[in-house]
Amino acid sequence: MLGATSLSLNYANITEGLSDTLYARTAKELHDFIKSIRAEGAQSDLNLPRVVVVGNQSAGKSSLVEAISEIKVPRDAGTCTRCPMELRLSSSAPDEPWSCQVFIRWEPSALDGRPAGEVPFGKPLTSETQDDIELVLRRAQAAVLNPQIGFEHVLTRTPEELSSLMTQAPYRFSKNVVCVDISGPDLPDLSFVDLPGLIQNDEGKGEVPLVESLVRSYISSSNTLIMLTLPMTGQNMHLQQIIPIWRPSNAPVDDIQNQKAAQLAREVDPHGLRTIGVLTKPDALLDGSLGQKETYLNIVEGRAHQTKHGYFIVRLPDDAERRDGITHSDARVAEAKFFAERRPWATSSHRHRFGVKNLVKSVSEPLTELIRADLPRVHQEVSAQRAACIKQLAELPPQTSEPQSHVYRLISLFVEEVRKVVEGSPSTPELVQSNKRSYTKLAQAIRESAPPFVPYVTQEKAVQLDMFVSPHARAKTTLIHLDSVRERIQACLTRELPNNIPYSVKRAFIQDFQTRWESDVMDCLDEVESTFKRILMNIVRVHFSRFKTLERAVRTIVLDLVDVHAVTAKQQQKFLLKYESNPPATQNTSDLAKLRAKWLEQYKEARAQASASNTDNSATSAPVPSLSQPAQVSQPQDHIPFSFAVPPLERSSTIFNPFMPTASGGLFGVSTPRPSSGPAPARLPSRRKPNAAADAATKQTPAKTTTQSEQPSSPQIVPFWERVASAQTQAPALATTPAATSATAPATAPPAPAPVPMPQVMFGVSDMKQTPAPASTPAPAPTMTPSPAPPLLAPLGSTTTVANAAIPANAPSSSAPDAYEDELGLMAEVRAYFDISCKRFVDYVPQAIDEHLLYAFAEGLLDALVERLGLAAEDAGARCARYVAEDPDVAARREALLAKKARLDRVHKELYTFGL
Repeated sequence: MLGATSLSLNYANITEGLSDTLYARTAKELHDFIKSIRAEGAQSDLNLPRVVVVGNQSAGKSSLVEAISEIKVPRDAGTCTRCPMELRLSSSAPDEPWSCQVFIRWEPSALDGRPAGEVPFGKPLTSETQDDIELVLRRAQAAVLNPQIGFEHVLTRTPEELSSLMTQAPYRFSKNVVCVDISGPDLPDLSFVDLPGLIQNDEGKGEVPLVESLVRSYISSSNTLIMLTLPMTGQNMHLQQIIPIWRPSNAPVDDIQNQKAAQLAREVDPHGLRTIGVLTKPDALLDGSLGQKETYLNIVEGRAHQTKHGYFIVRLPDDAERRDGITHSDARVAEAKFFAERRPWATSSHRHRFGVKNLVKSVSEPLTELIRADLPRVHQEVSAQRAACIKQLAELPPQTSEPQSHVYRLISLFVEEVRKVVEGSPSTPELVQSNKRSYTKLAQAIRESAPPFVPYVTQEKAVQLDMFVSPHARAKTTLIHLDSVRERIQACLTRELPNNIPYSVKRAFIQDFQTRWESDVMDCLDEVESTFKRILMNIVRVHFSRFKTLERAVRTIVLDLVDVHAVTAKQQQKFLLKYESNPPATQNTSDLAKLRAKWLEQYKEARAQASASNTDNSATSAPVPSLSQPAQVSQPQDHIPFSFAVPPLERSSTIFNPFMPTASGGLFGVSTPRPSSGPAPARLPSRRKPNAAADAATKQTPAKTTTQSEQPSSPQIVPFWERVASAQTQAPALATTPAATSATAPATAPPAPAPVPMPQVMFGVSDMKQTPAPASTPAPAPTMTPSPAPPLLAPLGSTTTVANAAIPANAPSSSAPDAYEDELGLMAEVRAYFDISCKRFVDYVPQAIDEHLLYAFAEGLLDALVERLGLAAEDAGARCARYVAEDPDVAARREALLAKKARLDRVHKELYTFGL
């Protein structure tokens, strides 16, 4: 056994010359440099290298901190340390006295309303007042947990008052740090952070997760060395239960409560590259626990559980020694004596891993190397963060001395961009492209509202159904068959003449397909309005996000203005819907006639195909009279504009009189157009008494062909009864054979002219199918022999119709009409009018939306902003100053950036001074 004197000499040799070596001087410079930049609050910005002491409660952590720093720290039953405590040790010259200064560092992540950085707490302590350090640390911790109380009210508190103050503190734990700068001749150059001890049970106070979160935030950094404190206690406890960090994954874990610190260390450092194990309380092992002692010795000497930094064993004063007031030097002598006299420590070949001094030296070396290796990264990160701060400060709202002109400029740029968006410039096509999609969807919906007419009877097989109603539209509507149209016509018959379709039926069909237009139009308008608002809000945010007050004001004005113009646009859409729902009308009679003929032809073709495949049904169908003529319609020169406003006969400019022809020569109030070329039709004979002399002169005078230039300017007016009588008397003559006709005709007579058919009447439009005469030689009028007129009422009871009155003998015979001729004509007319109405409607709706919502908004935006922002008022300058005033959030961000930049500037200066 070695003597105490030899132990003291060996202990002195261990520590001799640490502060005078080249390494120590280099380490001191590095540690001083890190301390200086950490004092500027740069730890949170730069992640500087550091050592963190962690451990469970009752693991001997506080005793280890006292042994390294040579000061007394607060001790209480339960959790005493409630905030991080950073101890920064620095060696001084032999002639310089011991000194200590306590600081409180307010971290940027937990400002508590205070600026980030370190502030002194109390006066510096000297060797004469060294015993007051424990009370000062208690007061500093109370100030951290009670930031609402000033330092001057805490520095004078007694221990009893501090205990009450800690109980009433608004915070149980804090991230703000109590910093202790200690300088002395025998101190090493080392800095480390003491964290609150981990606890397993807090009796429902909620402190367990708070402490774990605080410890995890410190040890997670890759630049942190973890000094893990583990007690060597327990008579029957297996070593793997005490040191479970790098144990096999299948090893048992029974004492979780005492190993929480080890579990956290293993989570953040699974390979043990940053963890330094410190085994405490070796004197707690019983003398007979030879197996446990041998196992611990194998770990310390690296034969088991090998790690990068290995394990150390320290012997710290027990409660009795602390009660007796043992000094730090006496504690180190007692520690050296323990390892020199107790086996197996005394015979170990790794005695450099026993004792606090050896631990401090071994921790200082990796920390110094970590600092030295990390300085280039710190330099680069400082430069990068300074540049980022400068950029972020430049992005903040400028503080201008001319707020009124600045607001005008912002408003003008905003209005100009809105106009580009509405116009659809290449740089801002979003609104126009979105609206095009909305308008296309509207047009599709309007087209699908077409009347679902099908030229079939309900029982018939549909041959070409997709030609008339699309599959998508069939899924949303009920098809209208010919028999359904007939039922609707019969239900509306009142006082109409025979074979006349009631006008109300046609108008009802037209109104049916217009009923859903309003919902489609309003959906389209709402979609355009929603898109417009969304794009406008994005533009407002881009232009005014720097000035929250101005942004809120402009946003309100813009939304209100959009709502106003949206109401106007909706009213305009209602006008358009009302125009279409009024009595149907159009000036586009040419296209209407062509569309009617087209649809009628398609209906008849489909009808014929259906009849071919349904011969049985067609054979039993009895033909009925038809009101419409299935012929190609040519537009007359003096046509009447089309309108559904009144029934067809009421649209005539001549009062209807069945016994008096119109001025144009038509019957029943229908104007008969005069052919533009060819001979004029023969005049029917008059009922007046014949004049013999005039007749003889007529017979002697050869027939004279009347050219186009010699035709009378207006047709001859012939009474109705004369036309009827003439038709009856001329019927036999017109029915003669061609040979007989040629015998009585002059030898030089040209061929007979083409027949002049009766006009077609279609919803107020007088059209007829004309067959023009050859252009070479005008043909004379056919010869008609007058006959005696029948009684006045003869036409009414006779089978001879008015249409047969002037039909030449060579006129072609018409085919038998379809059983649903009238219904087909009605369907063709309604479908043709839908095409006309649909085309103009889907054009007018987008134009009205663009004009009354988009363009009107863009034109009135500048005036609305100037007026409602008060830019033309007497106090415009004061208003604009409030608009561009610093927002509280922006002001706080500017202050934080300026403070960070100031810290980084000081760190950059320290780096430059240090030679980097």
